[in-house]
Amino acid sequence: MKKYLFLLILLCGILLPTSYYGASEDLLIKIGPTIRNGQEIQMTSDGPLYNDWTDLSNSVRLTNDYGQIKVNGQAINQISTQGSFIGYKDNKYRGDFVFLNSGTDVFVCNRINLEDYIRGVIPYEMSASFPLEALKAQAVASRGFALSNKNKYMKYGYNLDDTTNSQVYKGMKSETSRTNQAVDETRGIVPFYMNNYAETIFHATSGGYTVAANEAWGGRMVPYLVAIEDPYSVNTRAAKWTYKISRDKVKSLFEKAYPEIGSLEDIQIQDTYNNRRVKTLSLMGSRSSKTIKASEFRSILGNTKVKSTWFTLNSADLSNEDSNFYVLSAQGVKKQASIYTTAKEWIHKEAKNQPGALSSKDDFVIQGRGYGHGVGMSQYGAVEMAKQGKNYRDILLYYYPAIELRNY
Repeated sequence: MKKYLFLLILLCGILLPTSYYGASEDLLIKIGPTIRNGQEIQMTSDGPLYNDWTDLSNSVRLTNDYGQIKVNGQAINQISTQGSFIGYKDNKYRGDFVFLNSGTDVFVCNRINLEDYIRGVIPYEMSASFPLEALKAQAVASRGFALSNKNKYMKYGYNLDDTTNSQVYKGMKSETSRTNQAVDETRGIVPFYMNNYAETIFHATSGGYTVAANEAWGGRMVPYLVAIEDPYSVNTRAAKWTYKISRDKVKSLFEKAYPEIGSLEDIQIQDTYNNRRVKTLSLMGSRSSKTIKASEFRSILGNTKVKSTWFTLNSADLSNEDSNFYVLSAQGVKKQASIYTTAKEWIHKEAKNQPGALSSKDDFVIQGRGYGHGVGMSQYGAVEMAKQGKNYRDILLYYYPAIELRNY
């Protein structure tokens, strides 16, 4: 009887007040890898599992049979529970699970309320030890990102996945009391721009200046994702970084990625945005030259090594041991390199004193600022703002000018 009453409540959910669910929005999140034909998975709960009106035990083994999930030979489309969670792949999840056919494969998706989804996101975006107002800013930003991207994978039948392609989501396993508090105290608050959900993108730290979305990725200008001075991110973790790599390794990586250039002889910064973030670089080879985007440069050397596109090179001439530390001006003329900040705190004179700034003849040195794409909210900047007494609304309106914060 309890099960049927629970199902009746679910079926009549549209009659319940919004406060019952928090923000009245369900999302379908693809969990883990695709289940191949013949593959088995297991789900558990602290209460009875069921499919539609069929009782199952607290632990069931499911098999993909040519695109259909079956339990004891019976095809099912979803699993729910009377308990507080469904266990899957060493994690616990609120909500239900839905199985989507994709040819002979199956997508396993967690159908979950928006607020409970955000509970499973925040601990993977910010440390629970961060100031509460920074965590609250992250909760609202993640909520806006989820809603503005909820149609990202609709051609496959679900909204988002649980990876960095959307936002990292690990269900109940990651929840903490402080991150849940941040979600609860901002419940239903969503960023809007012109009556649409604002795509509140974020990154680790800007290093002192954010970058406009259209400069980072092209396309149209977004009024709330513009370049702003960010003094809160000047002295954060990863605000300044240096990466050293052998010249032979650099040659090997780029010659493998672009064999048409022949033997790599030179790398030069070709164009920048506002004398800060690199837009394009030139690879000069024995057979040809090639222009590549800074994002490609980062990807080849490693995005965790070259932490942003705001960098300078110690030497673009891989064959000249005595070459200078330089960048190219807007007119294409070589000049002594500077790391540009509005505070002018890391100019060439200081850069020369950084370890490895003018490296040994065997090293290729990249010096930079910031971590991530630099668009939108700096997470470490948000932490610094919170430490200085700013609340989550102050933080969000600083990094996303022109947005409005409304109840969902």
